[in-house]
Amino acid sequence: MNRTKAKIAQPNVHIEALNTITRILAAFDAESQEKVAELRSFTEYLHDQILVIQKQMVDAWDAFSAERRQPGAAVPDKPTNMELTSPNVIYHLAQPQFASVFRGLVTFKVDVCEMRTEVDILAQFQQLETIEAYGLRLPLYTLQTDLPIVRALKHMKIKAVSVQWMAGRTFPNMEDCTITWPHYPETLALGGGVDLPVCTRFMYGDHIIDTLPNFRIPKLDTLIVRNEAWNKPRGSMQLAAVWNGTAGQVPPLKPRVLHLDTQCHDQHLINALSMLSELEELRLGVVRPDALGKGFFSALQAKRGNSSRSASGATHVATLCPVLKAFGIRYWRWNRDGEGDEVTPLLRVIIESRQKTDTPLQSFKFWPTKETPEEGATELCILDDILESFPNMEDCTIVWPHCPETLAPGGGVNLPVCMPFTYRGPHLPAAPQLRYPRVRHTHRPGQSVEQAERKHAARPPFTYRRPPHPSAPQPRYPRIRHAHCPGRSVE
Repeated sequence: MNRTKAKIAQPNVHIEALNTITRILAAFDAESQEKVAELRSFTEYLHDQILVIQKQMVDAWDAFSAERRQPGAAVPDKPTNMELTSPNVIYHLAQPQFASVFRGLVTFKVDVCEMRTEVDILAQFQQLETIEAYGLRLPLYTLQTDLPIVRALKHMKIKAVSVQWMAGRTFPNMEDCTITWPHYPETLALGGGVDLPVCTRFMYGDHIIDTLPNFRIPKLDTLIVRNEAWNKPRGSMQLAAVWNGTAGQVPPLKPRVLHLDTQCHDQHLINALSMLSELEELRLGVVRPDALGKGFFSALQAKRGNSSRSASGATHVATLCPVLKAFGIRYWRWNRDGEGDEVTPLLRVIIESRQKTDTPLQSFKFWPTKETPEEGATELCILDDILESFPNMEDCTIVWPHCPETLAPGGGVNLPVCMPFTYRGPHLPAAPQLRYPRVRHTHRPGQSVEQAERKHAARPPFTYRRPPHPSAPQPRYPRIRHAHCPGRSVE
């Protein structure tokens, strides 16, 4: 009997639980509907207020336009510069009744994080000379669409913006162009490329750079390429697409200054640089110290030989980048603990070998990490900047300098008031190129001036204690009639 009652009571409990849940859901739905009704009324109120504000703006603009059309009305200056950071503002100004605000602009800057729809504003710019845009969404423009911005633009810097509108057009006044992470770069080849007849500085950054040959830049001076390829094979393929030397194609870009950040094999980089015979400045961005091997550094060295055009008696000739004057290399990271340094000796050989050519290196900068600031670079040709007179230098110490033989071709260094002067290094014949008339002696660190005077009173200013280096220039010391060996008297 008890079991039968329990079986009958159990369904009743379930029914009561279901009824309770139903009542709770009904109460929740009723409360939700009340809140939704309140929210709907609030949103309708906001919408009405927005419509009122927009109508007030339109009326104010119409009144302002009517006032300007009246004879004798004082017309204020039109805005020439504009900076926008809100997509909603761009959407509002892109409406036909407000689009005329873009026509008198000379400088336009826009930086937006996300835009839902495209805005057609390029056709509104009539006098724009400078544009900086990040994240701006543009529609597709046909070649038949007249864009006055193409004829007026001088400086352009865009990032994450479509470049489709540039295809097949000529920018006659563009002087500086920077393109980073472009959208639809493949449309440039289909549209016939881009002509920049007076552009001197061009920068392009993307993980795909094979679209660079579509830019025709005859007066290019500085080219900055930042290829974000994630491995050497892909980077090598991209580099070969830009500088391949195939006959019948668009002439390759030949800048005077090249800044190149990429990952590639040595031979592909050598092939690209071999097509840039007039390159005077080269800066490379490399991921790790082992990213470039001995093959590249060996190709960059000058080899012994005489050039048929040499007029200075150079003993070496550089086949790769023969007129290179400035070289820099920035590593994203330098050697870690336990990793051997095989790069520094190669860099020193490049410097020393190229100093024996007709065009020696004037600057060799080194950045060990990606975070190293521009002014924090290490100058390896430290004496190339000391080729003039220093009228106020009173104390000078040079210890183990790089490239001391470059002092003689530059005419030496004048130190008219320097006292004292300390020089310690492997190539002592460079010392006669340092002219300091007020210095009567040279003394070692830690030695007093009185001790140096007593020790060097009867000696000439320069006494060489070993033969000069074969590659160093012959020293000139007219007031010294001879030099003697250690332990041998002058007589």
